[in-house]
Amino acid sequence: MPAITTNGVTLYYEAYGKLSDGGTVFLIPGLGMQHWMWPDTLIETLVKGGAGVVVMDNRDCGRSSRCSGRVSMGRVFGSIGRTLTRRPVSGVYGLEEMASDVVGLASGLGIRTFHAAGISMGGMIAQVLAVRYPESVLSLTSMSSATGNPRTGLGKFSAIWATIRPQSRLASESEGVKRLDRFIRAMGSVSYERTDAEKRRLVRLMARNPGDPDGFRRQLLALLQSGDRRTQVSGIRVPTLVLHGLSDKLLPPRAGKETADLISGARLEMIPRLGHDLPPALGAKYGHLMLENFSRASSVKH
Repeated sequence: MPAITTNGVTLYYEAYGKLSDGGTVFLIPGLGMQHWMWPDTLIETLVKGGAGVVVMDNRDCGRSSRCSGRVSMGRVFGSIGRTLTRRPVSGVYGLEEMASDVVGLASGLGIRTFHAAGISMGGMIAQVLAVRYPESVLSLTSMSSATGNPRTGLGKFSAIWATIRPQSRLASESEGVKRLDRFIRAMGSVSYERTDAEKRRLVRLMARNPGDPDGFRRQLLALLQSGDRRTQVSGIRVPTLVLHGLSDKLLPPRAGKETADLISGARLEMIPRLGHDLPPALGAKYGHLMLENFSRASSVKH
């Protein structure tokens, strides 16, 4: 199992293409997401474009190691309430530690400089990377993400509940497909429908790699603990691409627009009919836009 221990946690990863210093992109997953959730169409496009690609499981998820500390649903709701009223939230760790994990993983792979890209919470981690490690991050791609500002980042309750509600283990593949369909209706992209084969593949992967409720909630508290990061985000100076769906119910389009507005020279691409996900049908489009952003970083360096 390919894994590297750093910052007291062991991080699972998979690599594609030729990894090189300055030519590798780290794809950072969102809340509760695992390395296999990235579409093959995205990875293939990036590799064909000459990039090395590393996908990973964040701490407390997938095949990476777990931290300790039980988190009740009461604490989750209380922490969301504190965030909305702009009071501090305390978690086991924050996005800052998760960003440090990525730097440690890169170092373990012999990579000093890299491109940071993430979706949802992963986009927030990528933003933190660009703020705290400007000497390491060559470019930033923030997908379906936000700055932590509760005024712009609060979506519909139905989407929030679909994200945080406790889930039982899957009893069958057909039940899993039905659950996935409900999830997509609540927050995903109905207009970019996945094929039955794609859905079954995802369900099989979810069944083999079930989520850890406490790990998920610790990640959520990390996101909330790091709070409103607008001041820090406004200091990002690397070439930045912001991708956001116009039909995102969890993190509204205004969250993506705010992110791009805060970063000097950022390119904003609002995707019609896209919800809070990355369907395989858009993988190649995302890949080509990211490769263009990598090229901007190369021109800045040279």
